[in-house]
Amino acid sequence: MARLTTRKLATFAGILFIHISLLNLFFVSYYGVVFLWEQNFRISTLLLHIFTVLSACVMLLIINYFYKIIWEKRESK
Repeated sequence: MARLTTRKLATFAGILFIHISLLNLFFVSYYGVVFLWEQNFRISTLLLHIFTVLSACVMLLIINYFYKIIWEKRESK
């Protein structure tokens, strides 16, 4: 079983934050690419991105915890 270390979790959080921020930065319309600079760098938007990343990290930790319990039960048999 692969261990979930602090470094892996921090890397996951950083990549996910960049991914969400880049996806929210622009959209493509019929007239071309529209960049949302001002909306993307508002405090409320950044807080929402951080909340989303933290929620994903908590879910990853929960899944890892239950996976570890199931793995240990299989190993003990």
